[in-house]
Amino acid sequence: MQTFYHFTSKENLISILTDAAFKTSYAIETILGEDEEREFGVPMVSFCNLYPSELKLAMCPYGKFGIGVAREWACHYEIKKVHYYNKQSVVNYLNLIDKFFEIVKSRGTLSMHNAYNQEHNKLRYIKNDQGERWHCGNKIPYDFTIENEWRFVPSMKTIHPFMPVEKHDINCQKASWYNKYANEIKLLFQPDDVECVIVENESDIDDLIGCLQSITKKTKGSCWDILSKRIHTYADLS
Repeated sequence: MQTFYHFTSKENLISILTDAAFKTSYAIETILGEDEEREFGVPMVSFCNLYPSELKLAMCPYGKFGIGVAREWACHYEIKKVHYYNKQSVVNYLNLIDKFFEIVKSRGTLSMHNAYNQEHNKLRYIKNDQGERWHCGNKIPYDFTIENEWRFVPSMKTIHPFMPVEKHDINCQKASWYNKYANEIKLLFQPDDVECVIVENESDIDDLIGCLQSITKKTKGSCWDILSKRIHTYADLS
Protein backbone atom coordinates (compact mmCIF):
# COMPACT_ATOMS: atom_id res chain seq x y z
CA MET A 1 0.00 0.00 0.00
CA GLN A 2 1.94 2.96 -1.30
CA THR A 3 -0.60 5.75 -0.78
CA PHE A 4 -1.55 7.55 2.44
CA TYR A 5 -5.02 9.11 2.44
CA HIS A 6 -6.34 12.06 4.43
CA PHE A 7 -10.15 12.31 4.53
CA THR A 8 -11.96 15.59 5.08
CA SER A 9 -14.74 17.92 3.90
CA LYS A 10 -14.87 19.77 0.58
CA GLU A 11 -14.06 23.08 2.23
CA ASN A 12 -11.04 21.65 4.04
CA LEU A 13 -9.80 19.85 0.93
CA ILE A 14 -9.75 23.10 -1.03
CA SER A 15 -7.97 24.79 1.89
CA ILE A 16 -5.32 22.04 2.00
CA LEU A 17 -4.68 22.34 -1.74
CA THR A 18 -4.65 26.14 -1.65
CA ASP A 19 -2.10 26.16 1.19
CA ALA A 20 -0.20 23.19 -0.28
CA ALA A 21 -0.02 21.98 3.31
CA PHE A 22 -1.70 19.91 6.00
CA LYS A 23 -2.06 21.85 9.24
CA THR A 24 -1.58 20.15 12.59
CA SER A 25 -4.46 20.42 15.07
CA TYR A 26 -5.47 18.85 18.38
CA ALA A 27 -7.77 15.84 18.00
CA ILE A 28 -9.69 14.47 20.97
CA GLU A 29 -8.83 10.83 21.60
CA THR A 30 -10.93 8.56 23.82
CA ILE A 31 -9.31 5.45 25.29
CA LEU A 32 -11.83 2.92 26.62
CA GLY A 33 -11.06 0.43 29.38
CA GLU A 34 -13.43 -2.24 30.63
CA ASP A 35 -15.14 0.08 33.14
CA GLU A 36 -13.60 3.50 32.54
CA GLU A 37 -12.37 5.85 29.87
CA ARG A 38 -9.92 8.70 29.41
CA GLU A 39 -10.00 11.61 26.99
CA PHE A 40 -7.18 13.92 25.96
CA GLY A 41 -6.14 16.02 22.99
CA VAL A 42 -3.23 15.04 20.74
CA PRO A 43 -1.71 17.34 18.09
CA MET A 44 -1.69 15.46 14.79
CA VAL A 45 -2.45 15.06 11.14
CA SER A 46 -4.13 11.72 10.53
CA PHE A 47 -3.83 9.45 7.49
CA CYS A 48 -5.05 5.99 6.47
CA ASN A 49 -2.85 3.55 4.57
CA LEU A 50 -5.35 1.52 2.56
CA TYR A 51 -6.00 -0.23 -0.74
CA PRO A 52 -8.41 1.65 -3.04
CA SER A 53 -11.03 -1.05 -2.48
CA GLU A 54 -10.99 -0.28 1.27
CA LEU A 55 -11.48 3.48 1.01
CA LYS A 56 -15.27 3.76 0.92
CA LEU A 57 -15.81 2.10 4.28
CA ALA A 58 -13.05 4.05 6.01
CA MET A 59 -14.03 7.44 4.54
CA CYS A 60 -17.64 7.48 5.72
CA PRO A 61 -17.07 8.92 9.23
CA TYR A 62 -14.82 11.73 7.97
CA GLY A 63 -16.32 13.01 4.74
CA LYS A 64 -16.35 11.91 1.13
CA PHE A 65 -13.44 14.09 0.08
CA GLY A 66 -9.78 13.23 0.42
CA ILE A 67 -6.24 13.50 -0.82
CA GLY A 68 -3.73 10.69 -1.30
CA VAL A 69 -0.01 11.34 -0.90
CA ALA A 70 2.99 9.17 -1.77
CA ARG A 71 4.76 6.89 0.71
CA GLU A 72 8.03 8.75 0.10
CA TRP A 73 6.40 11.98 1.26
CA ALA A 74 5.01 10.23 4.35
CA CYS A 75 8.46 8.83 5.19
CA HIS A 76 9.96 12.31 4.90
CA TYR A 77 7.62 13.56 7.64
CA GLU A 78 8.15 10.42 9.75
CA ILE A 79 4.47 9.50 9.85
CA LYS A 80 4.03 6.58 12.26
CA LYS A 81 1.56 3.73 12.53
CA VAL A 82 -1.21 3.73 15.17
CA HIS A 83 -1.38 0.66 17.41
CA TYR A 84 -4.79 -0.77 18.29
CA TYR A 85 -5.66 -2.32 21.66
CA ASN A 86 -8.74 -3.95 23.14
CA LYS A 87 -10.36 -2.71 26.36
CA GLN A 88 -8.64 -5.36 28.48
CA SER A 89 -5.12 -4.39 27.39
CA VAL A 90 -5.17 -0.61 27.99
CA VAL A 91 -5.10 -0.59 31.82
CA ASN A 92 -1.45 0.46 31.99
CA TYR A 93 -2.07 3.24 29.49
CA LEU A 94 -5.03 4.57 31.48
CA ASN A 95 -2.81 4.74 34.57
CA LEU A 96 -0.10 6.47 32.56
CA ILE A 97 -2.56 9.13 31.42
CA ASP A 98 -3.67 9.73 35.03
CA LYS A 99 -0.12 10.08 36.32
CA PHE A 100 0.81 12.47 33.56
CA PHE A 101 -2.04 14.88 34.22
CA GLU A 102 -1.59 14.61 37.99
CA ILE A 103 1.91 15.99 37.54
CA VAL A 104 0.67 18.75 35.25
CA LYS A 105 -2.17 19.66 37.62
CA SER A 106 0.10 19.86 40.67
CA ARG A 107 2.99 21.67 39.00
CA GLY A 108 1.29 23.67 36.27
CA THR A 109 1.32 23.51 32.48
CA LEU A 110 5.00 24.45 32.31
CA SER A 111 5.82 21.10 33.87
CA MET A 112 4.21 19.25 30.96
CA HIS A 113 7.47 18.84 29.05
CA ASN A 114 9.29 17.69 32.17
CA ALA A 115 6.62 15.08 32.88
CA TYR A 116 6.70 13.78 29.33
CA ASN A 117 8.86 10.80 28.36
CA GLN A 118 8.99 8.04 25.76
CA GLU A 119 6.35 6.00 27.58
CA HIS A 120 3.97 8.93 27.35
CA ASN A 121 4.85 9.30 23.67
CA LYS A 122 3.23 5.90 23.03
CA LEU A 123 -0.09 7.39 24.16
CA ARG A 124 -0.10 9.58 21.07
CA TYR A 125 -0.14 6.52 18.82
CA ILE A 126 -2.72 4.25 20.48
CA LYS A 127 -6.40 3.65 19.80
CA ASN A 128 -9.06 1.14 20.78
CA ASP A 129 -9.65 -1.54 18.21
CA GLN A 130 -13.41 -1.44 18.80
CA GLY A 131 -15.68 1.46 19.78
CA GLU A 132 -18.55 3.59 18.53
CA ARG A 133 -19.07 6.14 15.78
CA TRP A 134 -21.84 8.64 15.11
CA HIS A 135 -23.92 7.69 12.07
CA CYS A 136 -27.11 9.53 11.06
CA GLY A 137 -27.51 10.89 14.59
CA ASN A 138 -26.92 7.57 16.32
CA LYS A 139 -23.91 5.82 17.80
CA ILE A 140 -23.13 2.52 16.12
CA PRO A 141 -20.45 -0.13 16.82
CA TYR A 142 -17.30 0.54 14.82
CA ASP A 143 -14.10 -1.35 14.06
CA PHE A 144 -11.30 1.24 14.04
CA THR A 145 -8.74 -1.21 12.71
CA ILE A 146 -10.26 -0.97 9.22
CA GLU A 147 -8.73 2.52 8.98
CA ASN A 148 -5.11 1.37 9.38
CA GLU A 149 -4.39 4.84 10.75
CA TRP A 150 -1.00 6.53 10.66
CA ARG A 151 -0.21 9.88 12.29
CA PHE A 152 2.11 12.78 12.04
CA VAL A 153 2.62 13.98 15.61
CA PRO A 154 5.00 16.92 16.17
CA SER A 155 7.94 16.78 18.51
CA MET A 156 7.29 17.72 22.14
CA LYS A 157 10.01 20.36 21.66
CA THR A 158 7.72 22.34 19.37
CA ILE A 159 4.30 22.02 21.04
CA HIS A 160 2.47 20.65 24.08
CA PRO A 161 2.37 16.87 23.58
CA PHE A 162 -1.10 16.56 25.14
CA MET A 163 -4.05 18.77 25.97
CA PRO A 164 -6.43 18.09 28.88
CA VAL A 165 -9.79 17.45 27.25
CA GLU A 166 -11.64 19.84 29.55
CA LYS A 167 -9.71 22.74 28.02
CA HIS A 168 -11.05 21.74 24.63
CA ASP A 169 -14.66 21.13 25.66
CA ILE A 170 -15.20 23.85 28.25
CA ASN A 171 -12.78 26.66 27.58
CA CYS A 172 -13.12 27.35 23.86
CA GLN A 173 -10.73 30.30 24.06
CA LYS A 174 -8.04 28.08 25.54
CA ALA A 175 -8.66 25.43 22.89
CA SER A 176 -8.24 28.07 20.19
CA TRP A 177 -4.97 29.11 21.83
CA TYR A 178 -3.67 25.53 21.67
CA ASN A 179 -4.72 25.09 18.05
CA LYS A 180 -3.35 28.48 17.02
CA TYR A 181 0.15 27.20 17.72
CA ALA A 182 -0.62 23.70 16.42
CA ASN A 183 -1.77 25.12 13.06
CA GLU A 184 1.63 26.74 12.57
CA ILE A 185 3.16 23.27 12.21
CA LYS A 186 2.54 22.38 8.58
CA LEU A 187 3.29 19.42 6.33
CA LEU A 188 4.12 20.98 2.96
CA PHE A 189 3.70 19.18 -0.34
CA GLN A 190 4.10 19.70 -4.08
CA PRO A 191 1.93 18.44 -6.96
CA ASP A 192 4.22 15.47 -7.55
CA ASP A 193 3.63 14.31 -3.94
CA VAL A 194 -0.11 13.95 -4.60
CA GLU A 195 -1.20 10.66 -6.13
CA CYS A 196 -4.96 11.28 -6.17
CA VAL A 197 -7.71 13.62 -5.06
CA ILE A 198 -11.15 12.29 -4.14
CA VAL A 199 -14.39 14.26 -4.41
CA GLU A 200 -17.93 13.17 -3.57
CA ASN A 201 -19.73 13.75 -6.86
CA GLU A 202 -19.10 14.57 -10.51
CA SER A 203 -20.50 18.04 -9.80
CA ASP A 204 -17.56 18.72 -7.45
CA ILE A 205 -14.93 18.14 -10.14
CA ASP A 206 -15.36 21.50 -11.90
CA ASP A 207 -15.02 23.38 -8.60
CA LEU A 208 -11.80 21.52 -7.83
CA ILE A 209 -10.34 22.04 -11.31
CA GLY A 210 -11.08 25.76 -10.99
CA CYS A 211 -9.29 25.77 -7.64
CA LEU A 212 -6.24 24.01 -9.10
CA GLN A 213 -6.05 26.40 -12.06
CA SER A 214 -6.23 29.35 -9.68
CA ILE A 215 -3.41 27.94 -7.56
CA THR A 216 -1.26 27.41 -10.68
CA LYS A 217 -1.69 31.06 -11.68
CA LYS A 218 -0.67 32.25 -8.21
CA THR A 219 2.34 29.94 -7.91
CA LYS A 220 4.32 30.46 -11.08
CA GLY A 221 6.31 27.38 -12.02
CA SER A 222 4.12 24.95 -10.04
CA CYS A 223 1.69 23.11 -12.29
CA TRP A 224 -1.07 22.30 -9.81
CA ASP A 225 -3.60 21.83 -12.61
CA ILE A 226 -1.91 18.51 -13.49
CA LEU A 227 -3.84 17.13 -10.52
CA SER A 228 -7.03 17.51 -12.53
CA LYS A 229 -6.08 14.19 -14.18
CA ARG A 230 -5.84 12.52 -10.76
CA ILE A 231 -9.35 13.33 -9.53
CA HIS A 232 -11.63 10.43 -8.63
CA THR A 233 -15.19 10.48 -7.33
CA TYR A 234 -16.37 8.63 -4.25
CA ALA A 235 -18.74 6.63 -6.44
CA ASP A 236 -15.81 5.47 -8.63
CA LEU A 237 -14.04 3.81 -5.71
CA SER A 238 -14.26 0.08 -6.12
